[in-house]
Amino acid sequence: MSNWLEENHHIFSDETLISQFYTLFTSLLFRSLLCFVLVIFFISATWYFWQQMGDDAYIFFRYAQNIADGYGPVWNTDGKAVEGFSSPIWVYWLGFWGTWFDIPLVARLSGLVAMVGILWSVYDLSNHSLFSVWGVALTMGFHYWGTAGLETSWMIWMILVCLPVLYQSPSLTHVCALSVLGVLRPEGIGLVGLLSIWSWWHYRERSILYAWIPMIIWQGIRWQVFGDIMPNTYWAKATGDWWIRLQSGWNYAGWLSIPIFVGLLNRKRRDWWYPVVLWLVVVVGGGDWMLHHRLLLPTITVLWVMTAGLPLQYRILATVPLMKYWMSVTVLGSVMVFWYSGKTLPIHHHQEGNLIEVSENMAKEIQAVYSKDSLIAINHAGVLPYFLQEYAFVDMSALNDRYLARLPGNLHEKYDSDYVLSRKPDLVVLNSFSDPKSGDGFQDNYWEGETALFRHPQFAKEYVPIARSWRRVRFGGGVASIWLFQRRRNLERWNSQ
Repeated sequence: MSNWLEENHHIFSDETLISQFYTLFTSLLFRSLLCFVLVIFFISATWYFWQQMGDDAYIFFRYAQNIADGYGPVWNTDGKAVEGFSSPIWVYWLGFWGTWFDIPLVARLSGLVAMVGILWSVYDLSNHSLFSVWGVALTMGFHYWGTAGLETSWMIWMILVCLPVLYQSPSLTHVCALSVLGVLRPEGIGLVGLLSIWSWWHYRERSILYAWIPMIIWQGIRWQVFGDIMPNTYWAKATGDWWIRLQSGWNYAGWLSIPIFVGLLNRKRRDWWYPVVLWLVVVVGGGDWMLHHRLLLPTITVLWVMTAGLPLQYRILATVPLMKYWMSVTVLGSVMVFWYSGKTLPIHHHQEGNLIEVSENMAKEIQAVYSKDSLIAINHAGVLPYFLQEYAFVDMSALNDRYLARLPGNLHEKYDSDYVLSRKPDLVVLNSFSDPKSGDGFQDNYWEGETALFRHPQFAKEYVPIARSWRRVRFGGGVASIWLFQRRRNLERWNSQ
């Protein structure tokens, strides 16, 4: 391919239409217009996606609320601490502000600040390339997850702020960004390590070692509080069959190998190991089940920055594949007419549909009937546990359960019905893809862990569904339902109230 580019260099010469377009694109007037449109587009897209938030964000919120209430980073206030979150600094940041403000709102606003920082960093690091900035701004996942309550935006921003370490001796800003990066995500430790080695090898700069202080401190806290060297989310998500995980990771992230390969063809750039490492982390980790390539966003953003430094012919070949991650024409049109229509992202395009609203209503009904000493077993371990902050929960999906997370199996394959029943939960929350209006009752067709529990002989003896179910909209427009099962000794309590 490299030879082909050299032989056909005339295609990209100054006399061609491509070069003329490139010259126009960089003109002052055109750039001013693009900046103005970008600001309008960003504001419109922010409001359009503002309400989108998934169940996983509320796992962070439950931990943060417990920190704000003085209990520390615990899942249940009356049980052994478990690190069921992937970002220590994000949890403590939300917990700090949660003392005075609504935690979901703080998470959204924090994500918005990071999004602005990302766009500015892309502009600065790409030699003021508006093409790269627009490339990121049009990426669907950038807006979909930007204010969704997770640490995604901050992870991208810190990765970009650390990028100049590849080219220069680290400044105080870079050291601070590396310090945050190391406790922002589990893979941040590896990135800090590699950048530290790179900096020492090229600049013999010792100041970068200060970036290790927060990581060392948190590792001590982790061992002291949780009794582990890795977060519980690692055991729940990143263990299992390596081959299956690699296949899943390649299916999830394989497309990005095209722009990475094009960048590697340019032998003058030795810094391309950075996006390669970001990409490999996702592939080896098995990818992600969430929509719009959440875990690939750091790699996509860095590629938009680094392709700006490639020769024009390489840049075109590297950026065209990145356009795959842009908004669809339909979504783009909805964003652009937001100021006129006032319509935001439809609920059936949210990651969890209207699970948040339904779970909040469900929580109010449970609070009206059951005492706060009730133990509840659940699969969706975010929204309902957050709204029932003073209740204890058993997380059947393993993220917040030390025993389940260490069982053999891949992501969403770790469950143990005998273990859940041995905990004797007062309530069990199960989900179904059946519509309560159909009159068919509960159907065990949602998740294999719930199915195994529902079909367990002991469950049938000890638990019965209440005369109530909650109907909700799921992603794509289908219908799902939430069913509450209770131990038989509790049945009279619900019926009487």
